[in-house]
Amino acid sequence: MWNKVWASLLQAVAPDSSIWLNQIDQRWGQMQNRSWRHLPAAAAKRRVSPSAPSCWRVEETARDLGWPDRPVGWGEIQRKATEDANFKWNHPSTQHAAGLLATLAEFYAGADLTRGLTEEIATRQDVLDYVRAVEATVRFYGEGEEVIVQRLAEEGQSFLDVFVAQEQTVIQWNTQRRGDRLVAIYPAEGTPGTDHPLALLELGRTDRLPVTDNQRRTFKAFSEFLTSAESQRAFDAGYRPADLDIALDAEGSPFADTNAVDWRQPATTLQIPSASVVEVIQNVWWYTRRPTNVYLVVDTSGSMEGEKLARTKTALQSFISQIQGEREQVGIVEFGSGVKRFEPLRSVTQSGRARMSELVDSMDAYGNTGPDRRRMAGQRGSATCGRQRSHQRHRRHDRRPGERQQLRRQRSAFRLAQQQHAGGRLHHRLRPRRRGRADARDRPRRQRSVPSGG
Repeated sequence: MWNKVWASLLQAVAPDSSIWLNQIDQRWGQMQNRSWRHLPAAAAKRRVSPSAPSCWRVEETARDLGWPDRPVGWGEIQRKATEDANFKWNHPSTQHAAGLLATLAEFYAGADLTRGLTEEIATRQDVLDYVRAVEATVRFYGEGEEVIVQRLAEEGQSFLDVFVAQEQTVIQWNTQRRGDRLVAIYPAEGTPGTDHPLALLELGRTDRLPVTDNQRRTFKAFSEFLTSAESQRAFDAGYRPADLDIALDAEGSPFADTNAVDWRQPATTLQIPSASVVEVIQNVWWYTRRPTNVYLVVDTSGSMEGEKLARTKTALQSFISQIQGEREQVGIVEFGSGVKRFEPLRSVTQSGRARMSELVDSMDAYGNTGPDRRRMAGQRGSATCGRQRSHQRHRRHDRRPGERQQLRRQRSAFRLAQQQHAGGRLHHRLRPRRRGRADARDRPRRQRSVPSGG
């Protein structure tokens, strides 16, 4: 969907949370190289569903965390995960609304706030330490609610104890399945909600037609239908109505006569921060993990000329651009027949990033990393069929001379970087081999970390 938004192919969007609307604005402005509002005030909330950790195995897990006698916060989940090696919990990556909102709640909890989160506060060391401690106990990331629910149905209680999802997911699960049920736990520190907005996109590119009056009328009619009393009272999917005048505990409501969800919660609704703060939270992995020192060891020999080097440079530029914050240090070792260029470690500040990008752009393919391949191919071609078959059988147990020479030069280049670095941990990535050239003995050498300084 987002690619179509950037290409101006949509007139309206209906994401699961308003948190994405500011992101659309920010990215659109960056693409157009100007500060410009892509979305007007024409946005209607359709449904509401608080985001909350959902417990699997009610008696064993939820009650052990303190439910329903007392509020349960992120600290209790961290404590349980730290003390019990068998405790497993998950939240989706920050590319999903549930994962992004859960991580936002962790930042708010670490800052002891419910609104007014800024970039300065979000990147404060004590806040990052709190988020890091909670995130360190997560078993795995990446999968959205739909995949989690499917795996719960297939694998049962052995899969997860707690996972982050919308309240609506809990209601749907308990409605459609018998036996083990889910329980929603609303964090004591508060939680943001998924409000499922419908937003009109006022397109502003000069090479695209703007939204027409007829499209605006269509959007208005559809918004009025979704926010009508009849539509808002349809509880079938388990969402809360955006209309606060509709009673959630009325007869027929999925929120009535159950303790799996609580219509009185959340007691505190967290404020959605600005797009720049959300960007910090989306890149939480960069901010909360340990800083690293990375040397990019790059083969720019003659064999890399053309498309190979172009693809390598694209990958390097992508890596450099994705590094967030200024805690990481990156250096470059470029080699061909020998070490062609050595760039010491430098912090990835704005100037450091620009310097690394310039070095990558200036890379040129020349030099040799091994004997002439055509000569080697001719020598192999003159062998008998029997020798060829024998060579194939024993090939995985012996490196070719050129490959050994290339590895020696790669290691020599990395040793140079290691000698220049006084301490910490260096990460060494060797050039991937072409398909069919790697064997079982080679695989551990593709990427490894080498401690330096003792």
